[in-house]
Amino acid sequence: MPVTQRLSRAVGVDPRNAVPVIDQLERRNLVERRPDRADRRRHAIALTPAGRAAIEELRLAGEEVERELLDCLSESERAGLHQALRKLLAARGG
Repeated sequence: MPVTQRLSRAVGVDPRNAVPVIDQLERRNLVERRPDRADRRRHAIALTPAGRAAIEELRLAGEEVERELLDCLSESERAGLHQALRKLLAARGG
């Protein structure tokens, strides 16, 4: 499967929209295209240092939002919510 399709599936972007998204990320210096070692006709997409930093920033922001959102729940309520969400995800094939 081509890298664009794999990337599209991983991030939930329609494959028809993936190239413009990658172009925008490349313009923002968050990703770069490199020759694919396995197939010289294709390109691989790689995170730049700025892209890795942006992902780390987003991860930290997500953790903070999650902490704030779940702050009103006890540990047992959080565990129950986590279990219910995992069950829903499994039922959806995830």
